[in-house]
Amino acid sequence: MLPRLGLFFRLGRLGAGQGLERLLLLGPGLLAGANLLRFPARRAGDDLSEARPRDGTQPFRSGRGEGEVGVVVYPWEISVARSHSIDSALNVVRGEVGSVVEVGNRVRVRIGPVTAEVTASSAERLELARGGVAYATFKATGTRLVSL
Repeated sequence: MLPRLGLFFRLGRLGAGQGLERLLLLGPGLLAGANLLRFPARRAGDDLSEARPRDGTQPFRSGRGEGEVGVVVYPWEISVARSHSIDSALNVVRGEVGSVVEVGNRVRVRIGPVTAEVTASSAERLELARGGVAYATFKATGTRLVSL
């Protein structure tokens, strides 16, 4: 029921003339309000847990959780770059740009398993295009772990 509610909320905000047809063709991941990634998690210190992707790539770090969890992060909590830089964001996804969709003055960018939201001017400045490589980073404080 919750994904359906999120879908109706986003549809209600899009309105006519903002690329709704293109969003529908690209699938519900771009319409949902948040990214939900499923991973096994373990404690990693007093205030963090690691949710490690099964392919062995960079683990996602967030609040406390163990066992099978969902890592939830909103698209506007994700920063996008063309190269990786060391900063305070613990979560880094390097991936192929799967889609770039304009929604008003914002652009939804699919990088690997996550969808980020940036301004149209940032998307243009970064020269984001389908098939290119980009980095999506987000802070542990911008994520939530939910039990599945």
